Amino acid sequence: MLIGETPWVHQVLGNFVSKLYSLSSGLASVDVHGANPQDDLVHCYAHRIVRGSLLYLGIPDGRCSEMQHCQELSTIMAGRQSQGIQHLSTGPEILMVGSNPLIAAKGFGRAIILPSPVHKVCEEFGVNISEDNALESLRESRFGSFLRLLSGYIFFWSMAKIVASLPVLRYEFWKSQSRTKVLTTAAPVSAAQLDRPERLEVSELHLSLYANRGQS
Repeated sequence: MLIGETPWVHQVLGNFVSKLYSLSSGLASVDVHGANPQDDLVHCYAHRIVRGSLLYLGIPDGRCSEMQHCQELSTIMAGRQSQGIQHLSTGPEILMVGSNPLIAAKGFGRAIILPSPVHKVCEEFGVNISEDNALESLRESRFGSFLRLLSGYIFFWSMAKIVASLPVLRYEFWKSQSRTKVLTTAAPVSAAQLDRPERLEVSELHLSLYANRGQS
């Protein structure tokens, strides 16, 4: 399984999925990897994706920002390049998760469309996307990626529940620390980013710089 998402999301989801399957038998277990589809996914993992692999691809919404639109296209392109690794005319299973309904018509994989009223209004009434890069980056880094993280929790928890109920392979997945616990499992975020509250950093950093930082 490969989770293609922004770094902080694929790191947290990767830990979550690994815990869900930590008590499963070898036949029902999964090997979880994560990469950024806008950076290292194609170079590090596209050649490793084989027939039967699952590529979980989180796609940012690019309807309100030129920069976000480029990031959306680059993520979709990573999915297309991964799809090209096929055996017997069959490649990996690709699941796309995002708030832009147009991703469902890209011709590969399946899509989960998340609600996003802001982007819907942006598409219907139109905006000058060249002027909204910083604001949209802030919205994506603080809300869009977090919404996809929550949807990932639900999707992978449901998948593990089905696997854990199979005859012979049944196991109690709820005992495997499947929840992300603050006191026992540290989020993969540098301690340097946790030294000061975000409100203090916002007052000192330029919006465009702060908008492109990962959540702390």
